[in-house]
Amino acid sequence: MSWEDLWWDIHYEVEELGIKKQFEAQLKKMDGQEKHRYKDTRDRWSYALERVKKNMKKEDFNGGWSSGEAAHHIGKKLTQQTIPDKTKYNRKKKHKKNNYED
Repeated sequence: MSWEDLWWDIHYEVEELGIKKQFEAQLKKMDGQEKHRYKDTRDRWSYALERVKKNMKKEDFNGGWSSGEAAHHIGKKLTQQTIPDKTKYNRKKKHKKNNYED
């Protein structure tokens, strides 16, 4: 596969899946990482695409939540109790002003 074909395939897949923002964010994140410093562009783009697709599968599994958010909500549902309110509210009668004629 030639270089241009790989870039076209990656670009097409990113646009088709609608993950352009995540893909660009991953590339930007990789700029500051030491282990990606000496990789060529082809390897960086391939790695970024696989990484974003892997994260997308995780989010689909959890309903769009990260694993931390899902754990928080599951734990909250298991520990949260609802206690019915025992207070009864009665409405007081309205006070009418006395109109005295002098």
